[in-house]
Amino acid sequence: MIARRIGAVVVVTLGAVVCAEGVMRWVDGYQVLTVRLRRVRYAQETKTPDRQYLPAIPMAPGVDASWYEQDPPAIPRIPMTPEVTARLNANNRNSYNAFMVWNPAFVRTRVCSAAAADRVNVFGDLREFLMYDAPADQPYPSYRHMPRVSPPGWFVVNSFGWRGPDLAATRPPRTIRIAFVGASTTVDPYYLPFSHIELVGHWLNEWAAARNLPYRFEVINAARTGIDSYSIREIVRQEVLSVDPDLVVYYEGSNDFAPGKALKLPETLPAAPKETFRSRGKSEEYSALAVRVFDLALKLTGRGGFEPWKPRYPFKWVDGIAEDAPDISKPKLPMDQQVIVNNLEAAQSAAASNGTELAIASFVWMVYPGMRLDMTRHLVLYRYLNQTYFPATYAHMRRTADFQNRVFLAFTRAHGLTYLPMAEAFPPDPDLFGDAIHMTERGLRLQAWIYLQQLIPIIQSRIDAHRWPKAPATTPVSAVWASQPPHVATIEFIVASCSPQGH
Repeated sequence: MIARRIGAVVVVTLGAVVCAEGVMRWVDGYQVLTVRLRRVRYAQETKTPDRQYLPAIPMAPGVDASWYEQDPPAIPRIPMTPEVTARLNANNRNSYNAFMVWNPAFVRTRVCSAAAADRVNVFGDLREFLMYDAPADQPYPSYRHMPRVSPPGWFVVNSFGWRGPDLAATRPPRTIRIAFVGASTTVDPYYLPFSHIELVGHWLNEWAAARNLPYRFEVINAARTGIDSYSIREIVRQEVLSVDPDLVVYYEGSNDFAPGKALKLPETLPAAPKETFRSRGKSEEYSALAVRVFDLALKLTGRGGFEPWKPRYPFKWVDGIAEDAPDISKPKLPMDQQVIVNNLEAAQSAAASNGTELAIASFVWMVYPGMRLDMTRHLVLYRYLNQTYFPATYAHMRRTADFQNRVFLAFTRAHGLTYLPMAEAFPPDPDLFGDAIHMTERGLRLQAWIYLQQLIPIIQSRIDAHRWPKAPATTPVSAVWASQPPHVATIEFIVASCSPQGH
C-alpha cells in the first residue's frame, strides 16, 4: 500500500513537472514538444516604453505623429518546396547556417585553418554547404541568404537574398532607393514580421504621399547577422550598387569593436565573479524551468543591478591620436579602428564612382558609468556587459564607444558625407534594449522613427537640388550575381581541398 502511494505521488509529481515545463515553454516562447529548447518567439511586450520619448524627438516637416504605430504591408510567406523542406529537416539543429549561401574562400579559410571545435563554433554541425561563386577568390561577404525562401522562424528573403520587399535590379522611374547595410542590429531578429528598416520605407512613402511628391521610395535592408566591416564593404561593392541606390546608410559598431585593446591587460585575466558569470548548465538547454531557476538565482546574487567589481587596468592609447577629435589620416588608430576606416574608404570610393551617396549613422551602445539595471527586466543586458566584455568597466565601454562614433564623424567630415547622429538622439533606456546593442521591438520602432526624422531633411534637399532620384550609373555594377544558383559542397570535399593535393 505504501509503495503504491509513493508510486502515485511520483507519477503525480512527474506529471505536474511535465505540465509546468510545457506551460513555461509556451509562456517563454519555446516549442513545447521538443527535447532541446528551441525558441520560436519572445514574450510579447505589455507596455510601450518608447512612446514617452516621442515628444522630445523633433518631427521633420510633413510627418504625421499618427504614423508611428503603423506597420508596413505584410510580405507573403513563400511556400516551402520539397527541397527546402528536406534541407530544413536535415539541419533542424542548424537551420540558420543551412539557409546561408557561403563564400567558398571564407569557408576554406575557416575550415582549413581551424581545429574541429572551432569549425563547430562557426558552422555548427553543417555537413553540406550552399556556396556562391565569389569574384577573384574574395572571401567577403562571408555569406548571403538563400534567395526566395521563408523557412519557419525566418524573414521572407527576396530575390537578392535581402530582407524586405522584392525589387527589380533596374530602378523604376521616379523612385528613390535607400539601402541600409550593417549586421544583426540592422537586419533585426529573423522571427520578427518586419525589420525597422521596412518601417522607415513605409513611413517615407506615407510622407511622400502627404507631400504630394511624384516619387516613391524603395528602402533596402542588405544587412546580415554576424558580419564585420570587410563583409559590409563587399556587400556595398558587389551587391548593393548593382541596384543603383541614391543613398547607402552604414550602421555597425560592434563586430569590429574591441574595447579590450584600449586596456593594458595581463596575459592571464583573473576569473570573473562566479555569482555573476556562472555558465549555463546542460539542464538549461533542455528545460525552461531550469532556465527560470538559474535566472532567479542570478537575480538574487546580482548586487541589486549595480556593476560588479572589476580589476582596474590602465588605459592604453596610440601616441598622437586625439581622443576627442581623432585624425583618421593617421596610419594607426586605437582598437583597430583603422580597419573600419580602410573598409569605409573602399566602400565610399565604389559608391562615389556609381554616383551613390554614403551616410554613416553613429552606433548606439546601452552603457554609461554608474548604470544600475533591473535584474528582472535587464538580465541579458547585465550579462552581456559584464561577461562578454569583462573586464572592461561601464565607464571604459562608454569612453571607447564614444571614440568610435567620433571616428565615424571624422570620416564623414573628411569625405563630405552625411552623418546621422543616432547614438546622440536615442534615449539611454535599458527597457528599449535586449543586450547592449540589440534593441527590443519597441526600441527598433523608435530607432526607425529617429531615422525618418533625420533622413527627410536630407531627402528634401536632394529633391530640391534635382539630385534625387539620381541619374542611372554610367558604368553600373552587374546584378548577375543575384540570379546565379548556389552549388553544394560537402564538408569532406572542403577538408580535402585544404591540402595542395586536394580537389
